[in-house]
This record gives sequence, structure tokens and C-alpha cells, in this order.
Amino acid sequence: MFDRVALKLKAKERLKGTWFPVPAATLFVYLVVATLLSSIANKQSTTMSIIAIILNFIVGASFNIAIAYFYIEYNKLPLGEKPKFNTFIDGFNFFVRGILGTLWMGLWLFLWTLCFIIPGIIKALSYSMFLFILAENPNVSVRRALRISSEITKGYKLDIFITQLSFIGWYMLSVVTFGIILFWAVPYMYLTMANLYQFLKEEALRTGAVKIEDFN
Repeated sequence: MFDRVALKLKAKERLKGTWFPVPAATLFVYLVVATLLSSIANKQSTTMSIIAIILNFIVGASFNIAIAYFYIEYNKLPLGEKPKFNTFIDGFNFFVRGILGTLWMGLWLFLWTLCFIIPGIIKALSYSMFLFILAENPNVSVRRALRISSEITKGYKLDIFITQLSFIGWYMLSVVTFGIILFWAVPYMYLTMANLYQFLKEEALRTGAVKIEDFN
């Protein structure tokens, strides 16, 4: 049975005594790189702007899959054990999968959005576990990962939406705290989503919506 509160409490429990420095450091590195790329994009040059857009995409896609990998592995540790920064670095081994996967998912989201905004939002929720699947299962192709994400999220899209929406208060607080609170809120959010992915995967395997072979 889906229990949003339990998933979030589980994330909080894991963060106790372990959220700093590694989870916070991953966010710090991302923010520094994003700021540097943003400064390039602001240059009064069309060429530089195009380069910045491409770099933003490549770096963003690489970071996203590395972060997904980091939080999946973090979630597997015994409670109280601190994750290692090397785990985050190891996630960049999947950067090609991250780039190709983001392109593939982006294409489908674009096509669905052409059918009006609502179908696009629904599909975005269907694909919300996509990066976790790619990061955890290196033998699963991009196309199969997208299909698996669609399968395991069936019947849970509203739950996923409400779970994501439940973090909006933290982002509102980030304005008041000049972003400082994000160093705690972002790891909290990612761990909750990693818990959600694990729940959806286990439920789909239990009901037969997917088979263990699909992840190999």
C-alpha cells in the first residue's frame, strides 16, 4: 500500500547524521557548475550562447543520472552510514546513458505535449522513474527503461504528483533563506523519490506488471 508519509519519514531517518558533507556537496558542485555555465550563456555572443546551451544539456543530463545513481546507492547503505563522494563520481560512468536517455525522454515528452499540456504532464509522471532505472540497471536499454518506468507508475501517477508537490514548501522557504535550506531539502527530496522508486519496483514485480528479467 502506498504511504507517502512513510516514504518521507524513511528518507528523514536515513539523513540523520549523514546529510553532510556528501549529499550537500553534490548539490554544491551542481550549483557551481550551473552558475559558470549561466555566466557563459550571458555573454553577448550567439556562438557562446549556443555552446552554453549544449554544455548545459550535457552537464545537466550527466549530473542527473549521477545523482540518481548516488541516491540509489545511498539508500542501500545501513542506517547511519555516511555515503562516499566517490559514489557520486562513479555515477558519471553512466553519462552517455544519461545524455541519450534525456534526449529520448525529452523527445517523447515534446510529442505528448503537442497534444496539449495535460497529456505531457501525465507522461512526465509516467517517466519519473526513468533515470533511477537507467542508473541502477546498466544492462537495460534507454527504450526499455522508459517502458519499465511507464509500467511501474501505472495507477500511481497521482501519488507521484502529490509526493512531488509536497516539497513545494521547501522551495518557497529557499527564497527566504537565500537557497541555504536546499542543502538539506534536495537530499531529502531525492531520497524520498529513491524510496518511491523502490516501492514502485517492488510492487510491479509483486503484481507481475514487470518481471525481474526486465531489469537484466
